Amino acid sequence: MATACATDEKRPSTGETIDYNECNHPIYILKGLNELKALQLFTDVTLVVGNREYPCHKAVLASCSPYFRAMFTSDMKERNADRVQIKDVQVDVMDVIMRFIYTGKVSISPQNVQAIFEGASLLQVLSVQDICTRYFERLLSPNNCLGILDYADTHGCKELQRKARKMILNNFAEVCKSEEFLILPKDRLIEILASDLSIDNEEIVCEAITTWVNHDRAQREISLADLIAHVRLPYLLPAYLGKASNDALLKQVHLGAAKDKMLERTRTYYAKSREKAVTSLSAVRPRNYTQVLLTVGGQDVDLQPANCIWCFDPVKEKWSYLYELPDELFDWDLAVTSLGTDVFIAGKRPLISSLTSAFPAWIYKGVNQRWMKVLLPQGLEMAEFAVTSDGVGIIYVLGGYDSNMQNLATVRRYVAATNTWDEIAPMLMAVSNLSATICEGKIYAIGGYNGVEDTSVIQCYDPTLDKWSYVRQLPMTVRDAVALTINDSVYLLAGVAKSLVYHYNPKLNKWKELEGMTKDVFMYGATVCNGDIYAVGGYSGDYFDIEVNKTIQMYDAEDDRWTATESMPHGLHSLRCTTMYRFAALGS
Repeated sequence: MATACATDEKRPSTGETIDYNECNHPIYILKGLNELKALQLFTDVTLVVGNREYPCHKAVLASCSPYFRAMFTSDMKERNADRVQIKDVQVDVMDVIMRFIYTGKVSISPQNVQAIFEGASLLQVLSVQDICTRYFERLLSPNNCLGILDYADTHGCKELQRKARKMILNNFAEVCKSEEFLILPKDRLIEILASDLSIDNEEIVCEAITTWVNHDRAQREISLADLIAHVRLPYLLPAYLGKASNDALLKQVHLGAAKDKMLERTRTYYAKSREKAVTSLSAVRPRNYTQVLLTVGGQDVDLQPANCIWCFDPVKEKWSYLYELPDELFDWDLAVTSLGTDVFIAGKRPLISSLTSAFPAWIYKGVNQRWMKVLLPQGLEMAEFAVTSDGVGIIYVLGGYDSNMQNLATVRRYVAATNTWDEIAPMLMAVSNLSATICEGKIYAIGGYNGVEDTSVIQCYDPTLDKWSYVRQLPMTVRDAVALTINDSVYLLAGVAKSLVYHYNPKLNKWKELEGMTKDVFMYGATVCNGDIYAVGGYSGDYFDIEVNKTIQMYDAEDDRWTATESMPHGLHSLRCTTMYRFAALGS
């Protein structure tokens, strides 16, 4: 008996038109086609694989495979053929694929997954390819991820490549003990060594290199210098450096001679040179770090200030209490941005008291777990400004308004290494309540209040020219939005409930709206952590019935998809979020 997907509980009136949807109809069609195939009724082509024949229907094949669609619709000899020879596909693989095409069912095992994947790839049965890819992902382990990565590269499986690389980076200490590691090509090994491996200490990298070289020392010894170049030497322990200096193999690259220099701290800023103040950490940054999400301040369900910092590790999915805010920052609406292992926090507007003559500003030193007071320019008066940073050592404070409620176009730059300020070219439009982010070295100041109304204007600063310009406006006006950067794109979380998400491509100078959040919330915090956007907390409902959320909503930019979990230890709203590098072991 047919079953409708949804039924109308009300009794229909006479003559009323009702739309029905039979959910099982596709199943009945597929079952019927499979029965016709078994009886060889209405079949119009026979596929020949080895000594096996498969009578089937061209329409069915073409609907499941671009390969067959092209074969039966383009000007090919097979278009009108009754029999078609299929080469390079095994009979047992063709059995599996034909069963899937006519039933939607497939059985995958470690023994057949590779052959089925290759057959499905040849015949372009995309659904079977996807099933095999997901099966490979389930098989991933430190013992086989190198081989699976190579296989994924060969067959262009981007998602499998991404997950295999993630397995390698997160489990390198185990991966380098595998049989696959010993036969790794040099180029692949260098690619891995140049990455940010999740390891407890840099000594693991040195040991992995010597293990790989010693496996075929006669052929590989010549590669040692190229490999050692990717060891982040400042983070080797002094005791290990002393040992390595006398190692028969490592001695060849004169490791000991540079020992004192290699013990220098990596995060060195250059106070007298503006160009040198922004220095890349990629070559000297410790590998043994994770990006963690921080929530700063905010209010709880009782509207009481949360004058502290909480830390969330997305990899371990674990929350921990980090630190209390300095007394000077209590009860302020905060502006927050990160500086690698440090966090800059300033009060941009009091939550309770009136505007004071200057905002308080501090830096939390993540490595030393202490607070450092930020020296402010004399007479600096600002509120509702925006902050952003280059992530290394320079912070930009943009716009806002002064104690006379006059909007500001000024932009001040703070150099963390010297605890000093200077000014750069002012924005073209004075705005408060704006948001800002840095993308490909340029500052984007987005929206805000211009003294009369909210604006959709985007102002862009080029530091090489010390000049501002307008770029393509937003499709809507915004204030107090959240601007974030992933790779070479800007993402803006905006809208009445801040559930709208926009993407800006600087190269195309084009905005587009993306999928909105899973849950509409107000006054949440947001940041980019490990390449994904996290929107944290906030409240939903109206003024008389507010629900303070424990929700974390995560946006995967590659899949353009939001997911949500209720995992915060305490509900918070009006909070700020940022991302900080946290190191497991720095070496001393």
